Amino acid sequence: MTLLTERPASSDTTSPDAVVIVDTELDIATLPQLRERLELALSTSPARLVVDLTDCVFLDAQAMNVLLDAHRQAWRQGGLLTLRGCSPQCLRLLALAGLVGVFDLEPAGDLPAPRSAA
Repeated sequence: MTLLTERPASSDTTSPDAVVIVDTELDIATLPQLRERLELALSTSPARLVVDLTDCVFLDAQAMNVLLDAHRQAWRQGGLLTLRGCSPQCLRLLALAGLVGVFDLEPAGDLPAPRSAA
């Protein structure tokens, strides 16, 4: 798992986006590291926290709870949590949990926007 900070595309340079890149499955073994990375990213009160899930093919229910906690904290700080590059498998799991409409979803790179799995 990698934590990067980058400037937003807009001219507003006062609050950079924080980006957490997930390059592994999100399960009980990786949750402490995910929680730590999200807390570190949120400690800077970014305008937007992007969790890049392009290389993540699985997230369990506990990982969804950690993402929800980060989403709530970002919202309380006036920010936004975005999930980028969700695989079809991750989208399906989010849909089954009723969370597709909760998170801001963004496609990876030039891929078309994900359709909600109904």
